[in-house]
Amino acid sequence: LIAYWPKVITKGGGITGANGHVMDIMATCIDLGKANYPKSYKGRPLPTPEGHSLLPILQGTDCKGQQTMYWNRAGLWRAVREGKWKLVSPDYTMQYNPWRANRKGRAVQRPPSNPDTLWELYDMEDDRTEVRNLASEHPGRVRRMAEMYRRWAKRVSVR
Repeated sequence: LIAYWPKVITKGGGITGANGHVMDIMATCIDLGKANYPKSYKGRPLPTPEGHSLLPILQGTDCKGQQTMYWNRAGLWRAVREGKWKLVSPDYTMQYNPWRANRKGRAVQRPPSNPDTLWELYDMEDDRTEVRNLASEHPGRVRRMAEMYRRWAKRVSVR
């Protein structure tokens, strides 16, 4: 994210390693506008937004950012990021990540009986390009983060 707003961003020209996500943009706008997110609309309850305001990061007062983030694409591509660790499971209908060097896609004829076998674990501090899958070296972390993902997916009604 590149941001320019001299009245708010007083420490310009810097780079931060703080985690952020597109879902944080709305929370940041709400924070900047000093608004309150409504609990309901036309009598129907609204879910609590998932994002966190980036304002503290932009102002240089908080360099941590979100420590845990979850995302999902169409119920197939799923991930959780916790600190330096990223657990990702690609779309099982075409198991590949095209941006990874020396990795070819392979079509999967039917969904696996246990989609959790597709989880891949990466240390984002040491391996930003996600080349070295550490899932077999840290099975306990994979199980714990996969369970964190399942709880989040249930809470936000991932289909």
